[in-house]
Amino acid sequence: MIEQWVLQHKSEATDEKKIWYVAELFGFVIELDIESTVLKCLWKIPGFERPASYRGILYSNGELYVIPYYGKDLYIFNIEHKTHKVVRLKACYHLMGAIEREGSIYFYGCDSGIIKYTIADETVDYIDIDHILAGGSVKDGEYFWTESFLLDRKIFIPFQNSNIVLRIDNSDEISVIVLGRQKEKWLCRNIGKNEDKYYSIYLDKTDDCTKIVCRCFMENGELLSENVVQFDYDYINYPFVYAFLFRRDWFILPYGMHSYFKYNASTNEVAEVYKPQIDANLVSRINGDYLCSICNHNNSMVAINQVRPFLVEIDLLSGAIKERGIIIDKNEIISAIQKIFKERYIGEDEMIQLSDFVEILGVG
Repeated sequence: MIEQWVLQHKSEATDEKKIWYVAELFGFVIELDIESTVLKCLWKIPGFERPASYRGILYSNGELYVIPYYGKDLYIFNIEHKTHKVVRLKACYHLMGAIEREGSIYFYGCDSGIIKYTIADETVDYIDIDHILAGGSVKDGEYFWTESFLLDRKIFIPFQNSNIVLRIDNSDEISVIVLGRQKEKWLCRNIGKNEDKYYSIYLDKTDDCTKIVCRCFMENGELLSENVVQFDYDYINYPFVYAFLFRRDWFILPYGMHSYFKYNASTNEVAEVYKPQIDANLVSRINGDYLCSICNHNNSMVAINQVRPFLVEIDLLSGAIKERGIIIDKNEIISAIQKIFKERYIGEDEMIQLSDFVEILGVG
């Protein structure tokens, strides 16, 4: 949809003051100031050749790691000096995400294998996981997406479309764990920890209803308990929303709908906690909101609404949710989009909608 073009992204990075992401249709590194909500184009990726050439991003110590999906060049962009360096990988690995642990960054994506980059000496190591996958629990077509989690110095990377998780221990030993009694087909994008127990949450939809399934498990994947609750959620396209765990409450962010929910794992109750008021003209043009990554900021969790230009803030203590409008720097972004529109991968039919796009963002 046209109103998502500059907001569309798959992952975010933050220093708790600003949020960065790759606008993957154009190859822009976008910067959003959380306090002022001003959004601007920070950098045009020089290796950008086609939409989705770069999709993931990670922040570490004043630098942004811009992750290649198509291509071999990993860019490291220095925010203060506006300079960059290139790390050339051996092949195209269709990388989607990354996570940092103790001075090293682990990259992963749609191809088997983990790439480890050591920041201090700028070395690249390739961790083969084919021997682990050969056991049969992971099938062809199952791959990593953008999410990963660092719990007790161990890295957990869920496989897309299943309850299988890759675990990397403190010495880089690789193992595959199953979150439950057997392998199932569902989207595991959320793993959290409360006290000494691990939790995962997902949605399961049948013809009759939608259910929240929350599982408590040990580090090795052993299932301790499972709670299931039915609720009214008519999602579009994907049977999942993004969520995060705070104490025993899961805050569920919309994906293809407009309502926000909170699920309490202790009481097994789910409730709608927020439903924003949306302009009637806009409602007819969008199927629902879409939020992905979330980050901490002053005891709140914040996320970018990719359908409507709003920054969503959830107070962790009160659970209160509010939205603030994102201020688009039209001089930088719109002029950059106009230039991109003239390149070969944007068709004429889409070019004529630019004024419509500007109107929707409220920067015309």
